[in-house]
Amino acid sequence: MTGCSNASVDFTTSAPIYTIPYLSNAPRKMVGAEYMMWSGDANNNKNVKYNGLSTDKDQILQAVGASTPNNSLSPVYRMEDVNMDAKVRYNNANNDRMVILENFGVSSPNTIINQHTPN
Repeated sequence: MTGCSNASVDFTTSAPIYTIPYLSNAPRKMVGAEYMMWSGDANNNKNVKYNGLSTDKDQILQAVGASTPNNSLSPVYRMEDVNMDAKVRYNNANNDRMVILENFGVSSPNTIINQHTPN
């Protein structure tokens, strides 16, 4: 396409990235010596939230079935698969719900991480 340009962005470096000034959370997470993008926006509402209304964990539960939380969906490519293992799980080993909680830590599950994008 003419008039369009592309750029490669390495999110693992400390190079400056876009931030929204009034948001207090960092636009990415440091894991070891590398920066990572936040995971867990299962309901595509531009934030990651574990507790309260419109949570991402509720979206995962709804996908597997609220009355059957031990079910899993596989092989799938869905927003609810926040750990990207081609499975949507609410409970049991390697579940997607814990990925969301690990963003905040078990001692602060009421935190909300907001997306830093210009849209």
